[in-house]
Amino acid sequence: MKNFFDIRNGEIFTFLFGDNEYKYSECQILAERIDFNQYVVDAVVKTVDGYYFDLLIVGDGPQSFDNGVLFGHYTVERITEEAARDLADLTNAFSTKA
Repeated sequence: MKNFFDIRNGEIFTFLFGDNEYKYSECQILAERIDFNQYVVDAVVKTVDGYYFDLLIVGDGPQSFDNGVLFGHYTVERITEEAARDLADLTNAFSTKA
């Protein structure tokens, strides 16, 4: 499910999962891949309460991206710690070769 957001007013990006709201800046980033041409941030994060998520943030065009996505949508999936570590290892391996 797509969740839309707009943080052009300077708010901190937060994402929702169920009834919980998480600030991206408070998460431990296990892996992060940014595609400046497609306005996409793909991240594997661990929240302060110990949950792991695969988070895909997509901007709505070139004006949506300025050192991160300012408006657009995101999808989030809760994953296991093992899946998070494996996905982070894979993402980081591709990042070091780029």
